[in-house]
Amino acid sequence: MRLLFVISSLSSGGAERVLSFLANQLCQRHDVVIATFSGDAPFYPLDRRVTHMRLHLLTPSANPAVRLAGMVRRVWRLYKLMREYRPDAVLSFMTHTNLTAILSARLAGVRIVVSERIAHDFYTSAMVRILRRRLYPLAHCVLTQTEADAAYYNTFVPTRVLPNPVAVSPTQVRAKTQTVLGVGRLEAQKGFEDLIIAFASLARPGWRLVIVGEGRQQEELEALIARYPASDIVLAGRQEDMAPWYAEASVFVLSSRREGFPNALLEAMAFGCACVAYACPYGPEELMTHEKEGLLVPANDRLRLQEALGRVMDSAVLRNRLAQSARQRAERYAPDRVIPQWEAVLCEVADG
Repeated sequence: MRLLFVISSLSSGGAERVLSFLANQLCQRHDVVIATFSGDAPFYPLDRRVTHMRLHLLTPSANPAVRLAGMVRRVWRLYKLMREYRPDAVLSFMTHTNLTAILSARLAGVRIVVSERIAHDFYTSAMVRILRRRLYPLAHCVLTQTEADAAYYNTFVPTRVLPNPVAVSPTQVRAKTQTVLGVGRLEAQKGFEDLIIAFASLARPGWRLVIVGEGRQQEELEALIARYPASDIVLAGRQEDMAPWYAEASVFVLSSRREGFPNALLEAMAFGCACVAYACPYGPEELMTHEKEGLLVPANDRLRLQEALGRVMDSAVLRNRLAQSARQRAERYAPDRVIPQWEAVLCEVADG
């Protein structure tokens, strides 16, 4: 097949990582082009057989007229690309890009499937909600990451749940250390202040907390960490290769207040971390059963998070039991199981 993937950019986010991985797998059997509105180089490595077309069409602005004009340019440029490339199927990632790609595909007469990478109720804008209801039915179907999101979209468009692939190489397995790991953008949504306070309050000698990511809360979190000088807490910044961090961590904590689908949690499970997670909307409760693959605590309940974290830090037996179950659960998301599901949907789209 001739496949066209569309996304705003190929930066360091979870959606970008999943799309890059899909492209690298599918280019072994198909002709794959990735179109990005950004002009930036990809953060994650791409197979040399994948063609990356940077359209240089991002126009950040608070002016509604400028934003509308930028969207029109993106629709037109993407339409021209579709007419030139004539893909058998288009796969678009993320809400705003999906809306643009659907319009372009409709004009070009090509078939498209769109993938939602965040919870359906994340956007409070009435305009976004209206446009989704009007334009998404023009796509072949919507792909979501959770059953909760599928239930919403199924009310107005055919929807399927497709998991993200996660792979662990045997060479990436290492001896575990007394490390608690948190991964994600340094934003309020991720709740890292709860994790920092919970870890520092436990005061377990020999343990350290590492948070990997960057974002607007950098200085705020640094100031919070400075209040606990006796605790070993590190903000490690953005990392291109996360495998060593997951491989060495004994414990992973998801302190997010909400998620679209917690890729970091799934990756930590695959690497055999004992996981503690807020049961936030959406995703953790679909990935883990409490006391089996990990410990789930009520969202935003810092004291319960601290209690659960203390349990896994204090008990190697509990850590090993949770880690083993988590690895087994994560096998459902192995590439050889997941990639064929994505490929089957794209074949179906190509066949009309």
